[in-house]
Amino acid sequence: MLTGFLPLALTGGPRLQLASPAATSRLTALDATRIFATLGVIWFHTIECDSLHPSGVLGRYSVSFYTLAAILFLVLSSFRRQRLFTTYAIDRLRRLGLPFVAWSILSFLTIYSLNNLGYHIDLPELSPNLLLDGGTLHLWYLPFLLIASLLVYPLARWMHNNRKRQYALALAAAVVALALDLNLLDWIPVPSFSLLKRFLDLSSYRWSAVYWGIAVAVLWHNNLIPSRFLKPLALLGAIALVALTIYQWNFGLVSQLKTYGGLGLLFIALAPWQTRFVHLLAPIGRLSAGIYFAHMPALYIVRYLLSLTPNPPTDAARDYATFAIATPASILFIYALAQVPALRWLAGIDSPRQTQPQPFAVPQAESIARAA
Repeated sequence: MLTGFLPLALTGGPRLQLASPAATSRLTALDATRIFATLGVIWFHTIECDSLHPSGVLGRYSVSFYTLAAILFLVLSSFRRQRLFTTYAIDRLRRLGLPFVAWSILSFLTIYSLNNLGYHIDLPELSPNLLLDGGTLHLWYLPFLLIASLLVYPLARWMHNNRKRQYALALAAAVVALALDLNLLDWIPVPSFSLLKRFLDLSSYRWSAVYWGIAVAVLWHNNLIPSRFLKPLALLGAIALVALTIYQWNFGLVSQLKTYGGLGLLFIALAPWQTRFVHLLAPIGRLSAGIYFAHMPALYIVRYLLSLTPNPPTDAARDYATFAIATPASILFIYALAQVPALRWLAGIDSPRQTQPQPFAVPQAESIARAA
């Protein structure tokens, strides 16, 4: 996902300077990669035709990718800028909580209005679960990202300027992540408290990305991933991504593989790519959080409009048409929001208090950890 669904750090600080001269180009490549992750999510949520279900794997790595990137840059940023936990928590609540509430309301109003027009969509039930999922398929990621970041930030502060702690925590995080991926921790009882159980059900296969993100951040911070290895590592990530996609396309989705596909995507994004294509996509990628927020209402509206046409498309054609219309509509809508200073936070860019006009190419550190 997620502001960027959906993004680079949960810290809201200035542009991050990574431990390499190619830092800026890597951030540009990361922005370009984010749009592919967001398109994957839109496609996954578009599919209704049974014959297209296998292709849903294209959107299965996106949330893990955003989580890994968010945790990576959260840790790196916390090493550079120490803040009180309460200050950080209030900032996270504002930056993630307010868009969650706003888009939950907008999504509900969209569904309610379409139902009044005769197009049936199940209305979200009024229950405590709305605090976790906003009544839609995608907004659950923001509460998850909020809680994950609040849990990781104290650990990042604890590791600050202490290499022994960093290596120890990185090793422990990798062990826990691997145990989660191998289902070795399934014996831990799930609390019976309904709201907590719902949260764990929604995020059960996402926590391994949090722990892998900590491990990668420590390796990166201590220059254990030399710059000369970044492109070969990206190539290995691409090979893994293709292999995982082919396997799941043919044999079905495997929840544990989401994280490893996300890791492959992250390694691709962190390589210092400098091409015209990357620079063309990067500005759109910076809007990925807002696109992620807006895509479900857009899908609902487009499906309704298609149903009104004289010969409504069916099956696969309907899904292709929905995706082809809803995707650019979401991008244009979020781009328009981004031009209004008071509404940029709804577009997943600035905080609600930053109402002065900002450059369109906002610092990636300000936007990636909010993407989804």
